[in-house]
Order: sequence, then C-alpha cells, then structure tokens
Amino acid sequence: MLLAYFSRPGENYYYYGDRTTLKVGNTEVVARKIRDLIDCEVYRIEPADPYPESYDATVQRNNREQDADARPAIKGALPDLDGYGTVLLGSPIWSVRAPMIMTTP
Repeated sequence: MLLAYFSRPGENYYYYGDRTTLKVGNTEVVARKIRDLIDCEVYRIEPADPYPESYDATVQRNNREQDADARPAIKGALPDLDGYGTVLLGSPIWSVRAPMIMTTP
C-alpha cells in the first residue's frame, strides 16, 4: 500500500479570515497519522516550483493554475505503482477542489 500526498506548510487561512503559519501542512499531519495506523509506504508529492509562503500569493497561483487547467511539474521521480495493490491519495482542497498538482501525470 502506498500513501501519496501533497501538503503545503507556510501561511494558511485561519478562523474568520485570520492567518496562521504552519511548520507542517495540515495534509501532512493527517498523512503521518495514517502512516502510524496502517502499514504503508509514504511518498510526499512536492512541486518543482514550490508554492509561495504567502497564503494570498498561493491562492492567486492556484486560481491561475485552475483557470489554465495546468499540470504543475512534480519534483523528482514518482514511485513505480506496479508493486502496489492500493494507492491512497491525500491533498488539501483549494477553491473547492484538489490543487492542480494532484492531476499531474
């Protein structure tokens, strides 16, 4: 079993429009909890061009990527999926859908 996830630390939305800075992204926190509960290998999906630290700049970039139906490049090689019977995917939800990097082949 493989758990592949994308997560973004940095400045994030907080209650009622406030911002907070996360050292570890929320999806990574969940991925670690899953890894501790089940026997699986873990692969972190990282963008070749990292998303900005700023929440607002990340939102703007995400909106451009969604509008362009972009497929942002992934840093490094993806794992070979042939040896896995199950692949779990984890990602945040940005503007009511997964970030476009989750659709990169």
